[in-house]
Amino acid sequence: MAVVEMSTSRLKKLDALRSGSIGEVPLWLHNHHRWTLPLIAAAQDFGHVPRPCHLIVFDQHRDAVAPRCVAALQELQEKGATIDALIDLSARHLSTMNDDWIKGAMELGLVDHAIVFGARLAGLLDNELEFNDCRGERHRIFLPGLPKTGLDYQGDLSDLARHTELRELWGLLGWGSRATGEFSFAEQRPKLFLSIDLDCFIICWREYLLPWVHEVYEKEFLTASTYGPTKGWTGKKFFDGLLASAGVIDIAREPDCCGGSETADHVLADINRYIFDGCLAVS
Repeated sequence: MAVVEMSTSRLKKLDALRSGSIGEVPLWLHNHHRWTLPLIAAAQDFGHVPRPCHLIVFDQHRDAVAPRCVAALQELQEKGATIDALIDLSARHLSTMNDDWIKGAMELGLVDHAIVFGARLAGLLDNELEFNDCRGERHRIFLPGLPKTGLDYQGDLSDLARHTELRELWGLLGWGSRATGEFSFAEQRPKLFLSIDLDCFIICWREYLLPWVHEVYEKEFLTASTYGPTKGWTGKKFFDGLLASAGVIDIAREPDCCGGSETADHVLADINRYIFDGCLAVS
């Protein structure tokens, strides 16, 4: 494991990587989302998550663009995707828009499927969400909105009438309707890689980027659903269920998409208060 630590230490200079935890779950905090790709491989080498793993993301953006660095990806597949090589890929070839790292991870066999909570749906293309990689392996990217919407009437986390359509999404989450007709998480679930982009908690208004106010956290994470199958569930309770199956947590500050570093720190403090119960510890 010392080799893994030496490799990821390069990211301290390249992307201000810091280590920490939320309770007993290890955490990485850094600046830009594309550097999450080598961190997924590091988490797998540490044994935190399987290879390939399922990826859960909270993000305002889909990050579902197909990588243009096809030759670089093919070379990595042939030579082996070491953490150092993946850091070089992120530095030299992945988009500085931080929008192609998810499919890059899929092409390299690091990620099976991804679920992106909170992404905007404007300009959605079907071929962004389902594709076969160069090995012929099928991958899907699901966009269920934020948990509060999903838990409400006819939501993607509650609608039994769409069970066939939503079965794969629920299966990846370990989420479903039990014998009582009420929804809950399964007790036994594979470990997930949980990644959070702080711009998920930013409001874009005209030329301004504003952090969520208390009222937004109250509605999206603290207000309980009144819909029968998910009655009593809040966005935070659902997030806690994801956290229980997370092998590692990755937080991308994305200061450019948050309106600056100071605003990103503000958002980080807010999600620690409203979502992490003050348990975020970073060294």
